Amino acid sequence: MLGLESKYAYATGRVRVLETRLLDRGRIDRMIDAPDLEGALKVLAEAGYARAQLSEKAHPVIDDITAGEEERLAALIRETTPEPQLVDFITARWDFHNLKVMLKAKLHRVPPEKAWARHGTCDVATIKRAIEGETKDLPRHLAEALSAAKAAHDLHAMPETIDIAVDREMYRYLLARAKSLGIQYLVDLVQMEVDLFNLSVYFRSRRMGRDRGFAAEAMVPGGKVSPMRLVASYEQPPEAVVASVAGTGYEALARQAAAALAEGRPLAELERLSEAVMWDRIRKARYVPLGPEPLVGYIFAKLHELKLVRLILVAKLSGMSRESIRERLRDVHV
Repeated sequence: MLGLESKYAYATGRVRVLETRLLDRGRIDRMIDAPDLEGALKVLAEAGYARAQLSEKAHPVIDDITAGEEERLAALIRETTPEPQLVDFITARWDFHNLKVMLKAKLHRVPPEKAWARHGTCDVATIKRAIEGETKDLPRHLAEALSAAKAAHDLHAMPETIDIAVDREMYRYLLARAKSLGIQYLVDLVQMEVDLFNLSVYFRSRRMGRDRGFAAEAMVPGGKVSPMRLVASYEQPPEAVVASVAGTGYEALARQAAAALAEGRPLAELERLSEAVMWDRIRKARYVPLGPEPLVGYIFAKLHELKLVRLILVAKLSGMSRESIRERLRDVHV
């Protein structure tokens, strides 16, 4: 019987080639420096992305490019992994994303079409019907997320409450799936995502003036840092949270976010530092010679790349200056 490392030998070989095609800092800078959207698209085409012909409606072009890469990523996982559940682990993220987008569209009149993910496990029409009240075809984990988001929104009618409630259910689901796959590196990454999500909830809830109970309810158990440790310092001065994460590797993040909260500054630095922590962990997969780590690390790296690509292309479409794009990307780890 093959061991875990041997099962992923083919996937590792494929990934080692694909890693060299990920967008590096130089290509990201060239996209930003391109004179317009068409120039940025040419840089992507050189990197292996689909070539696009611009029309009067450029948003669908951006959607087509990112959706094509999402499909290629899903196909890679299907072709290389000995664990079919790993495909669901990735595509489930797009399902939760679509649920958030569509629910906010209904409750806050925000057009959803430009933000849909096309390659989730659950089709868009099923999610739409569920939001309108017909939930019989909606998978259980999405139905639970929809119910939780509606309940949270009834108490605090803000788009942020939908994001928090759906993300909380998503991380619960992903953590359970990661554990069922038996890939410890994947479990570690999701636990880190849970910790960073909980820290985000902690600081953003305090910024919004929410009480301790709101923050405790929004957090997800199962990470390396107990939500109770975070909540214990909720009503103390912001810097008290640093002691709650002592020895976890999150100290610098907590310290800087606490200072921003205390001084009334934006919490944008929190996202950048969170991604830096995640990237440090993801990069370590490149040094593992064989096993599931290289494939999982590549998946997370590619998802991050697609986030960057969309940010830059939409900024180019809106006519944002190079300086403004760079300022915006200060909060995204590259």
